Amino acid sequence: MERIIDEALDYNFKETLELAVTLRLSYNMRLNPQIIMVRASIHPKRLEFTSQNEGEFNRINSLVMRRADEPASQAAYYIYLNGGKSKIPNILKKEAGLKKVRVFK
Repeated sequence: MERIIDEALDYNFKETLELAVTLRLSYNMRLNPQIIMVRASIHPKRLEFTSQNEGEFNRINSLVMRRADEPASQAAYYIYLNGGKSKIPNILKKEAGLKKVRVFK
């Protein structure tokens, strides 16, 4: 699955992110969209995407993270991939922090 996600991100980064939104909102899938977002956050094309589409990654990630426990799903997958939580991309940490603020307001 990871190889397929990475190949999709190589082919069309934005449409792969939009697929994560569709999976989450239309099909109520919870885990796979989180995996797509983590893989996108560490993908080589992410820097180019975020520089050309300011705020778009965060907007999409906020649509994918609908529940309060979903930032933890992203963190758990990142830790699984990297053996620890060091160097979690700021783009994931930022939206997870905003999600916590929204939940506890």
